[in-house]
Amino acid sequence: MSGDNIQAELLATIEVQSSQINQLSTKTQDAQQQYEILQQENQELKKLLAEIDEEMEDWSYDPMEEILAMQKEMVDIAFAYSDVFDIPEDTKVIIKGEFNNWQPELMKKLTKNVFAYKTKVLAGYKYRFQFFLNENEQPSLDRSQPVVPSFEEEGSESNYQCVIKRQINSQDGYSSYEQELLQKMPEFIHPEMKKMYLQKFNENQEQINQLISANTNVDFKLVDQLDTLNEEDQVKLAEVSLLRNQNLYKQLDLYKKNERLAKAAQESASAAQSTEQISKIDAEIKTLGEVISNVTRGRYVRSKFEDPPNYYIINTYSTYGQNEIGLSKIYDPNGILIIDAYNTYMNRIYSEDGLFFSQYQVLTRQEQAELVKDMLNESHILTLKYQIAEVDDEKTFLSLEANPAGLNVNEDYTYYLDYYKFPTTMSHNIFRDIRARFINIGAIHTYIRPQTIQIYTAEHSPNSVNILHIHLKDHNEKTQRLQAYYLRDDQTAQEFEVFQVDANGEIPTYKILIQNQKVISLLYNGEQCVEYLEFSEKRIAQGEFYEITRNNSHFISGENMICQIANVPRGLIVSLDQQCEVVQEQPQFNLHSFCREDTHFAQWQGFVDVNIKSLNLEQTLLKNDINLAFPICAFSGSSEQTQAQYLNLMNQQ
Repeated sequence: MSGDNIQAELLATIEVQSSQINQLSTKTQDAQQQYEILQQENQELKKLLAEIDEEMEDWSYDPMEEILAMQKEMVDIAFAYSDVFDIPEDTKVIIKGEFNNWQPELMKKLTKNVFAYKTKVLAGYKYRFQFFLNENEQPSLDRSQPVVPSFEEEGSESNYQCVIKRQINSQDGYSSYEQELLQKMPEFIHPEMKKMYLQKFNENQEQINQLISANTNVDFKLVDQLDTLNEEDQVKLAEVSLLRNQNLYKQLDLYKKNERLAKAAQESASAAQSTEQISKIDAEIKTLGEVISNVTRGRYVRSKFEDPPNYYIINTYSTYGQNEIGLSKIYDPNGILIIDAYNTYMNRIYSEDGLFFSQYQVLTRQEQAELVKDMLNESHILTLKYQIAEVDDEKTFLSLEANPAGLNVNEDYTYYLDYYKFPTTMSHNIFRDIRARFINIGAIHTYIRPQTIQIYTAEHSPNSVNILHIHLKDHNEKTQRLQAYYLRDDQTAQEFEVFQVDANGEIPTYKILIQNQKVISLLYNGEQCVEYLEFSEKRIAQGEFYEITRNNSHFISGENMICQIANVPRGLIVSLDQQCEVVQEQPQFNLHSFCREDTHFAQWQGFVDVNIKSLNLEQTLLKNDINLAFPICAFSGSSEQTQAQYLNLMNQQ
């Protein structure tokens, strides 16, 4: 082998070995890095293990041993009451609590607004207590101290304090050890208090058993068939449902008390049983409440034990913590219709003893329809004739005559005058606003100003309008003549300013002008000239949805209502191609309620037939529509949100 070959072979060997050395060096570096990573992870694992050991040690600590030991010893304790405001000098502060079976103890006054009471109690307990100022039955909480719900009375609160045995030589304030003990101290109940709570629990349970045995039976098969029952059987079912609910509410109250007592005594099983019974009774009350509501809503009743009998309308049935039917009077003691748009308390009666049906007779549908028609009779309107006289250059109101005859107007009623001495409303001195009619004797021009006249209309055909109802104040003894015209596109209101004798030989007082399917003018044949009166037209349509809210005087059960107009009776038809036609068509459904505004044109009462679709704040749909005839002025337009809620409910059916 030549020298060159040997040299080349050695160089190749050196190169291979050099490459191997580099590879070994790289692996060594990688191993070193891996070692360092593993060493770091090992340190982290040791740290985590130490933390786990510390937590395990913490978990293994059971404060109950310490607390149980404390519960064998009496310790001194001071309860304090303070207020950020100065407490009157002669104020007495009483403390009651678990530490003394809730017996009253007088506290000692230390400063102007700090009182204290010292005693001995068993340590290891959480004590609840309340303060009472000057024998007031309602407790006064010290908000600077912890507060918890009271078990004795629903909705009430108590202060509380955890009592521990202090460490020897401890400084002011709790040590970290004591703070930890307080945080982990369970809510124990003093044995004497537990005994008292359980005794009350058993007493309540005995009352519940008595109520159960004495309760009125209800056939729940009939409840499911309510819509198929005749009117008499529906009323009977509502009567027994009301009696049963009266009993159930008493049971419910006792079960709620027992739920709180069981929790106070830390009897979890008894508390759970009470909670279960509360849920069952709530469900039954709701079911029976729907029966009562369905039968009574919108109904009129007659008292059984009053002579002569009074008439009322049922406007609420409440199942919110009570079994109460609310009534409103129809007539005042003189037989005058009460309009009471705000449903004031003087006209409301609440029957909450379950004996409603024994005290009031629910009118049949036919009797109810006759009553509402009679309500619109003039015999139930107080008519006051008057004059406005000039006395010492000032206008003076003079009351001349009142009908029906025999009323003691000056003692029983009050009339209210406007700035110009014209009467506006009358009210009974006890039962508030009543239906009144005012007649200005001897005056020719009796339109009352200022006012904005409301005209309610509906489209009758593409070229005719149906005038249903008009709110207008006019104190003329005779109903003034009203003419209505439908103007062509080329006509103007000015062309109709001349008031001429009509076919009956009389000159009209008012003219309604319609053009392109809407009211454009309301003319008044005034004392000196023709006047254009201020008005507002409200248009309705069959099939549209409207609302009657619970603060509306026309409500039927204290609930919001969504109504759909089923039929619009014809009133005064004004057409483009013919003279106006007075129809005065009657609604198909039974009348309910009445217009509470001034309506000089009483022939147009404005009743429209409606299907009431939904109640209860639009949260539920009625199984079957309630069909009644309401005055159109009772309705307000339904919002887009309300319509969306209604459509959503429809889609869920």
